Amino acid sequence: MGYLQPAILLAITAAVVQFVVPYITRSYVLFTPPADAVYARFDNLIANAVASGQCQKHHPKLLKGCEDMHFDAGIMYAGCLSDFEMRKKWLPGLGQRYLEQERSQNGGQVGQSGLMIDKMVKWNVETDEAVGLELRGFPKNIDFVLHGFDINVLSPSNITFYIINHRPFGSVVEKFWHTPGEDHLNFIKTIPIPFSSAGGAPTPNDIFAIPESDHKSGFFVTNDHQFKEGILRTVEDVLRLPLGHISYHDDEDGWKIVAKNIIQANGMTGTKKMASAEDGHLPPSNNLYVSSTGSGFIKVFSRKYGSSEIYPIQDIVLDSLPDNPTLSYPSQSRFIIAGFPEPAVLHDYAIKPAGEGPERCPAAIYSFRTNQIGSSFYGKGYTGEVPVETVVADRKGLLGNATTISLLVEGDEGEKGDLYMSGLLTDGIMKCRKFM
Repeated sequence: MGYLQPAILLAITAAVVQFVVPYITRSYVLFTPPADAVYARFDNLIANAVASGQCQKHHPKLLKGCEDMHFDAGIMYAGCLSDFEMRKKWLPGLGQRYLEQERSQNGGQVGQSGLMIDKMVKWNVETDEAVGLELRGFPKNIDFVLHGFDINVLSPSNITFYIINHRPFGSVVEKFWHTPGEDHLNFIKTIPIPFSSAGGAPTPNDIFAIPESDHKSGFFVTNDHQFKEGILRTVEDVLRLPLGHISYHDDEDGWKIVAKNIIQANGMTGTKKMASAEDGHLPPSNNLYVSSTGSGFIKVFSRKYGSSEIYPIQDIVLDSLPDNPTLSYPSQSRFIIAGFPEPAVLHDYAIKPAGEGPERCPAAIYSFRTNQIGSSFYGKGYTGEVPVETVVADRKGLLGNATTISLLVEGDEGEKGDLYMSGLLTDGIMKCRKFM
């Protein structure tokens, strides 16, 4: 049997080379803070932008903790927080589920902490008027805990909203319709999310709604973890296990998993034709972009029109943990992503009580041109690296403290656009005029 020993040794060596070495190398890149020179490139830019008023924070009391936002026809729609302290008790994306434990001890009833009622806000970026949207027809005594959401602009007078609601004991998708100019959302229905075994996404993070399938509530949802909490959740995070997936839903065919083996499938965006009055642009492609936070990749899928079918075409490599992606408005020609260059600081900032953790959290924003996806760039097609630009790396969190999302509203031809930044633990949305 001695002849088997070299074979076993060879197999172990191959496994180490194929899996362990890349894992260690990638972990070092993602979790080692950037060199000082990376931040230094942007120190003066950030300081001048803040001092001159080019970058200003808007509505810190109303637009706080806004994890996700979407823009159309001069209006920013944002899913925002009602209470920072409540978020630290209930933050499923980071495994914080203390409120669920409290209610379990109270027989499933609302305990001392009360209901969680977050708010959808519309902000006219020209007049700077912001207002929380009333939820007409939404059931009373039901938690409304926001995370990712998406909109379909079906006409200049009709927008549908698909909102992930992290209700304790089971997240759901809430569907509303909205008439621009009005100050309320009209509740349509609640869509339950089943377990993964039934094709669902029980730990949902973000959602991409499909305009051409709006009549049957067609959308994709990322499922960021297999395990909700406990030691298995910790193991999944530490080892960066590929246990996340993407699910699809519509009213006709129900739920099904359409992409597997993603390390922490997080934020998601994609090209779509929006029928707003301002935007007559056709999308440059029909792609879906998913941030794989634990790998530092942006996974790009080609999407079949009006269908649940998606096909992986390319991975874009970043040097930090990406969160929520957006496409520039209105052309959808630039991909924008907020990332965390120092994950350890983010964890302590998000979890530890005030005064015990860091006061601010570094952030970075990256961008690339969507027309470079799948092109024959450098003669390598889908295998070629897409050039990724670091728009800003903010070591002090002055522009975007723990930024989870950034969005570019393009300027007129030949002019720079306005960049908006927000995050799940920030107060106010930062607007940087004519920034990129």
